This record gives sequence, C-alpha cells and structure tokens, in this order.
Amino acid sequence: MGSVLDYIGSEAALEKLLLLTLGKMNQGISLLGLDLNYVFINTKCLELLELPAEFNRPGMKFEDVMRYNAKRGEYGPGDIEEQVVERVARASKFVNHKFDRIRPDGTVIEIEGSFHSGIGFITTY
Repeated sequence: MGSVLDYIGSEAALEKLLLLTLGKMNQGISLLGLDLNYVFINTKCLELLELPAEFNRPGMKFEDVMRYNAKRGEYGPGDIEEQVVERVARASKFVNHKFDRIRPDGTVIEIEGSFHSGIGFITTY
C-alpha cells in the first residue's frame, strides 16, 4: 500500500485533486497563511459569507476581506478602520476559536478556526 502521491502520480495532480475536492465541499473552508494572506478560500465559503468571486485567489489579504465586511455592516456600527484593526490584531495571534456569527440578515454561521504550526489557520464555516 503506497501513499496518495504514489497513487495520483505527481504533486501537480495531487494539488489539482485537493483543490477540486475542497471546491466541491458543502462546507466553507479557508486557509489563512502565517503572513495573514489567504492561501485558499473555497466557493462555499464565498457563498456563505457573500464575498465576491475575486476574493478566491491566493494572496488575498485578510485585512482587505475584513474591510470589505466592515464597510457593508457585517460587524455592526462603528469605525470601519477600528473594526479592521481589531480583527487583524486578533487573527495575528492565531488562537483557536469556535463561535456563531450572526449576519445582519439573521443568518447564523458556525465558525471554527484552528492553528497549524508552519502552515497557518484553517477555518471552517
């Protein structure tokens, strides 16, 4: 019995399979790198959080996603830049968390994030 890589044949094919699998999940998932830039955001995550399709690209800044959300009222009333700075500061600590986020339309989304050393933060929605 070999490894998945032995079965798939190449790292490129394995990456393609992994991205396809994550993209087809019926659960939102994102990977935030140690530099606070997204490595991956799947389509379901974009759909659940009502984020634009162009946010689904490696290198998307966490700060820019938080600013987009703050501008459209996702975090309630208040100074947009203060809301962004607060969330970036919290994210930079890479502390595991689990909470329910209530969107302005009343939708409740369970968010669970876990830190993985040397990789970053994996969050499910």
